[in-house]
Amino acid sequence: MHPTKTYISQRKGRMQLSISQEVLDRIEPLREEVNFSAEAEQLFSAIAERVERQKWVERNSDALREHGKVIAQTGLAGTEFDRL
Repeated sequence: MHPTKTYISQRKGRMQLSISQEVLDRIEPLREEVNFSAEAEQLFSAIAERVERQKWVERNSDALREHGKVIAQTGLAGTEFDRL
């Protein structure tokens, strides 16, 4: 995910978070400069994408491994057209 990418959602929800008072004290003066809700939304989206990708790999690990074995035995499809 690109850090400057903006996500606009029509529907918003709420989530309760516990954040250390030290962090809250540090970011309070920055509220006019930083949209912390948007920043958090982007970070949560990136976290969700990472976890979903990992779960996909875990669910499909057997098939991926078998596919790798087939490629090792037979080569990649289309390599006969390589001209290098």
